[in-house]
Parts: sequence; C-alpha cells; structure tokens
Amino acid sequence: MNAVDKYYKTKQELLQEGSYAVKIFCDASLKDGVLVSAIYIDDHIRIHTKTKYLKNEKNIQKGEAYAIKMALDHIAKHFYKEAIIYTEIDSIIHTHLFSVVLGKTKIQEIPKQIRPTARMHQKLWSQFRYVYRMNKRIVLQKIESNKNPAHAIACQEREKILRPQVQSAWKRWLITLCNRLIAQLSK
Repeated sequence: MNAVDKYYKTKQELLQEGSYAVKIFCDASLKDGVLVSAIYIDDHIRIHTKTKYLKNEKNIQKGEAYAIKMALDHIAKHFYKEAIIYTEIDSIIHTHLFSVVLGKTKIQEIPKQIRPTARMHQKLWSQFRYVYRMNKRIVLQKIESNKNPAHAIACQEREKILRPQVQSAWKRWLITLCNRLIAQLSK
C-alpha cells in the first residue's frame, strides 16, 4: 500500500461515525485590512476556541494557514493521537498531499498549479512532517464556510477589532452595581 492509499484509508477511518478523532475547524476572516485567524476545537469532552489577530498580513490564505498552524500546536500540546483538521482552501489540502503525505520536499517535484502555495507555507509543511513523525494520525478535510463554526468566531473577533465597544469606567461600575443588586433581589 503506497502513502496516498494509506492516507485515504486513515481519512476514511477518522471520518467514520463514532471515531474518537479530535475535530478542529480552521478559518480566517479579512475585512477592511483586519485579518483574524480562528480555530474551533471539539475534543468530545469540551469545546475550545482560539483566535489570533494577524496585524501585518493581508492574505486570507496566509490567515487560514496560520489557523492550521495553531491547530497543529494545539494537537502537539494536548498529545492528541488522531485529529481531523477542517479547512476551506483546496490548494492547502492538495499541497499537503504532495508536500507531506508523498514527502515531496523540493518545489520542482510538486505540480505547477500548487507551487505558489507550497512556497508560501513552507514552515507549515515542515511542521506537518514533524507532527507525522510523532506517529499522529492527522488528516485535512474540505468544509464549506456556512458549515464551519470557526468562520463565525473569526468574523465575530474581527468585528470586535474593527468596532471596539468602549465603555467608560462609570458605566462599567454602574453595570456591575446593577448586576449585584439583581443577584441580591433574586435570592
């Protein structure tokens, strides 16, 4: 069995109903020059979310790649053995297949259509290779933005950055006082 067949067999096993694989949804949101990467992690016990504002980046694909990097960091930190990483960008999935699964480390060995993606995210592919050497079973899966919970999180965080709600100290104090009063009255 070659590497691609083994990868697709692993993918089929992890996507089956009842699998214990951790599901990590990745997305990035760009609007008015503000790029936010987000991940939504479902590890069957609890749900985590992480976001990162990328100040100097203006490329949505780089934001998505950064979200995948955050997912890989989370997998390594929490010692997950199996994980499915969901992403919306096809070129990242195809480049992952060539750069990581087939082990094509030279740009010339990769098809011309996906070479720009391979060049753009070289650190991501080396991080994937590192995680694979740790005997972790990780696959990438395509997802649509309307089914991706990380999409809503990224958009929400981006809006917080674009339109911060500034409250003065006296308003915060008044809200705290009202909440305490309500808590006392409800006893």
